Amino acid sequence: MDNIKYYIASFLAGLVAKMYDDIHDNDKLKYFKTDFVLELLKGLHYIFFTIISINEPMYYIINYIANVLNSISNKEAWEKSYEYSLLFSFLVLFFFIDYKKINYKNFIEYLKIGFNICIGLLLEPIFIKDEFSVTKLISRSIFLLHCIYSVFPLNQDSYSNQITYYCIGYFLVSVIVQIYSLYIHKEEPTEEPTEGPTETNTKEEPKEETKEEPTEEPTEETKETKTKEETKEETKTKEETKTKEEKQPQQ
Repeated sequence: MDNIKYYIASFLAGLVAKMYDDIHDNDKLKYFKTDFVLELLKGLHYIFFTIISINEPMYYIINYIANVLNSISNKEAWEKSYEYSLLFSFLVLFFFIDYKKINYKNFIEYLKIGFNICIGLLLEPIFIKDEFSVTKLISRSIFLLHCIYSVFPLNQDSYSNQITYYCIGYFLVSVIVQIYSLYIHKEEPTEEPTEGPTETNTKEEPKEETKEEPTEEPTEETKETKTKEETKEETKTKEETKTKEEKQPQQ
């Protein structure tokens, strides 16, 4: 029964790993996305994963190989600085794990579960691209049920159960998030515009400015014609006044 605490730590490690992944990437969980929550989940995952890896080397080796394969087929998930750095930082554990703790009697069991995990993490991103979908919900539900079935009856001598409990925690969160994203989460209603005059209606329409046509400046020819006409009119008026004076009778 000493291994129970490691089973619990394995379950919690998978739980917090998937919680961080979904909160970070799923827009429907943006209310939980705070710096404190994300850093807390990262720290817990470091602690749980390291404790289990030192106790059971195959747990660490299988998980590391599976994640490297996943980074090949799911490059978008590993392009961020934190996720990508894990592929290098966790290499340090290779120098500290106790390889004598590997139970070679269960080596076939290690190969079976390791093969299933590696193939699943390698192939699933190729066929399932969406962050949440019905197909992904069905896939994760099948993985979860398979993992739960494989740990019963509980074999205390089987170290691979620690890997399985990690997967149970991981897929349990995944299934819950898929159900929440597909069927429970509701988008916030957008505010409909109230009836009434809009801004464009309330604004006064700009008055059309009447453009005054520019007056043409008189040329020299027009000036000459005007002066001739004026002199003609002056001579005409003088002649008229002269004839009037002559017509008046002398007193």
